[in-house]
Amino acid sequence: MRSDPHRVHRALRETAPVYYSATVGGWLVTAYDLVEEVLTDQRRFSSAGAETRFIERLDPKTADNTATLRRHFAAPQLNTADPPDHTRIRRAFGRSFLTRDVARYAGRIEAAADELLSTALLADSFDAVSSFAEPLPVRVISEIIGVPASHQDRIPIVTMDQRYFFGTVHPSETTANHFDASLEEWHGLLSGWLRDRLVDPRDDVMTRAASVIDEGGLSLDEAIATLLHFVIAGNGTTTALIGNIIFALASHPEQLDALIAEPDLLGNCIEETLRWEAPLPRDRRIAVEETTLDGNIINKGDRVYSVLAAANRDPAHFADPDTFNIHRSFTAKHHAAFGRGIHFCLGAPVARLEAAIAVRRLLEHIPHLRLEPQFRPRWHDISTHRGLTTLPIVTAA
Repeated sequence: MRSDPHRVHRALRETAPVYYSATVGGWLVTAYDLVEEVLTDQRRFSSAGAETRFIERLDPKTADNTATLRRHFAAPQLNTADPPDHTRIRRAFGRSFLTRDVARYAGRIEAAADELLSTALLADSFDAVSSFAEPLPVRVISEIIGVPASHQDRIPIVTMDQRYFFGTVHPSETTANHFDASLEEWHGLLSGWLRDRLVDPRDDVMTRAASVIDEGGLSLDEAIATLLHFVIAGNGTTTALIGNIIFALASHPEQLDALIAEPDLLGNCIEETLRWEAPLPRDRRIAVEETTLDGNIINKGDRVYSVLAAANRDPAHFADPDTFNIHRSFTAKHHAAFGRGIHFCLGAPVARLEAAIAVRRLLEHIPHLRLEPQFRPRWHDISTHRGLTTLPIVTAA
């Protein structure tokens, strides 16, 4: 599963598209139509409770020492709530992420991308993950949310703390303590910044959150939990997306040549990468009631994992699905990389804009993209994230 998840997904999809894994502790759903069924039916499959139930599996001593962790996920937030809480929270933040509003950040994203590349290109090679794909989304989401530059270096830390805590089969004392410490730090920071926004409003999402809290539309804990979700989701998945696009193009030179010859294919390239190597491999739900899925009885309270990466390679919906092909004809809404239904990713317009600018700027500087000859892909060793740990790019001609 770690070395070649797509081979495992294919075997599951062909033989048991709804499969109970005792190792994972839940049902793995791998066929496109079934994934869509789970993600769009909140009456049967709830977004609330998966995280808290995972946290409840901590041993009593660790649970006592991680009060902030438990408090953080007890509060409804955008990705862990059902209607009406989800509707209320999404309404509070939704207009900050509309495509037409996000477009105003394009110039600043371009400037940040150029600055990072100007430094990276001074050497004969550079790591496209640590030098480019990671810092760019951190800067962008910080500006959108309102995180000061002085604290941006803390964002990748809390992001990976969350991913490694939830990205294992069983919660561990070490990852729980690390994550709890990060959450305690961010709760203190965000509380202070939200207070400041009431007396010093700015053009950022935090000011919007402070206003809604003041009007009684959100509790402080709900606002902090959702803002931190934006910070974490807005950098980790976009980092993986940018890295995955660069890797896909560099390892498929004929596709790279096609993009260089026809730059208008960039949008297609981004959507194809989202399909071919989804940054978020799976999403989770809890069965609200006993139900049936593809002939399998799902008990009330069972965890159900919609494997987005498997749905995106379902041959019933995508011809030759394991092939990376930027000429593929399909709509951006066809793949499942950003989820489905009411929980479709709110930040998708930001991720697409960042990815387009990042790849365009990179190819303007290095049109004949090459990986270091000895490079072998290493992916983060967690089930909730599909991104490369490093991506060494040769800059010398």
